[in-house]
Amino acid sequence: MSIVTLITGLIKKVLKHLLKDNKKVWSLKKQAIFFSILSDLLSAGFSLRQSLISIQNIMPEFYSVSHKVKKNLLMGTKISDALKENISKSTYYQLLIAEQHGEMEKSIKQLGSLLERRVEQQNKLKSLMVYP
Repeated sequence: MSIVTLITGLIKKVLKHLLKDNKKVWSLKKQAIFFSILSDLLSAGFSLRQSLISIQNIMPEFYSVSHKVKKNLLMGTKISDALKENISKSTYYQLLIAEQHGEMEKSIKQLGSLLERRVEQQNKLKSLMVYP
C-alpha cells in the first residue's frame, strides 16, 4: 500500500468524522424554535425541569435532546454545556455568559428573539438572491 493511499484514507476518515459531528448542531431555525418555546414556558412560571419535560411532550423532535439536557442538569451540568453539541458556538457562548451573570430567563428570551431574526434575515437574503 502506498503512502498516498494511506493519507487519502486517513483524510476521508477525518472528514467523515468532522461532517458527522456537524450534523448534531441544530439549524438556526431549530435553535430559534427551541429557545422561543423554552422562553415562553419559563415566562409562564415553569421551572427549567418542567419546561424541558413540556418541550419533550410538545415537540417530539426535541425529545432526546431535552431528555439528555434534563439528565445532565440533574447531575449538576450547566445548561450551556448540556446543549453544547446541539447549538452553534455563538449561542453556546451567549448561554455561558448568561449563566455567569444571571438573568437566565431574560437571556433565553433574547436569544430566542435574536435567532428568529437571524432566520428571517437569512430567508430574506435567499429570496433576494433568487429574484431575477
